[in-house]
Amino acid sequence: MVGENIESQRLALDRRLRGILQKTSSFVSIDVVDSTAMKMGETEEDVIFSFLAYQKLVEDVMRAHGGQVVSITGDGVMSQYALSQEAVESAIDLLNRMPQFNKATQLLKNPFRVRVGVNTGKVYVDASEQSATLQILPSSAIDLAGYLQKYAPVNTAWISQFAYEQLERPVAGIKKDHFDEKFGFMIYSYKSEVAVPPLPNSKRPKSKPKILIIEDEPDHAFVFAQAFSVAGYEAEIAFDGIEGLVHLKTFKPDLVLLDIGLPRMDGWQILHEMKSNKMAPKVPVLMLARRYKVEDIEKSFAMGASGCVKKSFELRLLMRKVDTILAA
Repeated sequence: MVGENIESQRLALDRRLRGILQKTSSFVSIDVVDSTAMKMGETEEDVIFSFLAYQKLVEDVMRAHGGQVVSITGDGVMSQYALSQEAVESAIDLLNRMPQFNKATQLLKNPFRVRVGVNTGKVYVDASEQSATLQILPSSAIDLAGYLQKYAPVNTAWISQFAYEQLERPVAGIKKDHFDEKFGFMIYSYKSEVAVPPLPNSKRPKSKPKILIIEDEPDHAFVFAQAFSVAGYEAEIAFDGIEGLVHLKTFKPDLVLLDIGLPRMDGWQILHEMKSNKMAPKVPVLMLARRYKVEDIEKSFAMGASGCVKKSFELRLLMRKVDTILAA
């Protein structure tokens, strides 16, 4: 019986080994510099929103260049690309977007700073019947991308010679940096030179911005409307979901402040109508959540909202976030 079990295990291992495929892939390793210090002295709401907004930025950039996540460790992300060109352009795209993200999206006092490593090499993929999905096995190609990220200067991408030599077309801004004595290859680098145009003294547009408040609790609705009016906005209130859709068509707001828990149609249904059914796909939406859990924020981003804040009579974060969205 023991011999039969061993033989069965050996045959299963042989079948799995025959399913191991070798392929060339490119990897981008990204991490936030000193993220722990960034969170010190900040409110939990600002931290949650800002890091989820950063995560969404990274995911958007990866998808735009054909990448997929391999692993997430803390604030670090490792992504895989079929081509070196896609990986390098993804890394550069992220670096070029960071100044505007720090200027107009995230809410923390200290800016997000990142290090990026890019490498191309051979990996082994488990495509056997025993594996439900394609699995990338541990590889030095992945480790090397992490090594480059770890030692790259702040807000810089270090690109291995192997990745650079696989480029199908030139990429502006990449420079030969130095020869790596430890592993014996040339490192190329890219540092973002993108300048963010200064915002005007007032972040709000010169024309009076219009805010539609869809909120069923009158106390909150009137406090929000008064605060926006004092701040120079034109505010209009709808007290349930159906009424909100009507106001959306007639009022034509620049931004919608949308409560999640509404009668007749809840906030998620309205957001779906606006974004997926294209009733007002370009109008930014800021969700209001009474319970304010991480899943509320994640769902808001996933459905196309510009963010989610806790519903409260403390208006500092709300006003700051609305200003930031409209200034972007």
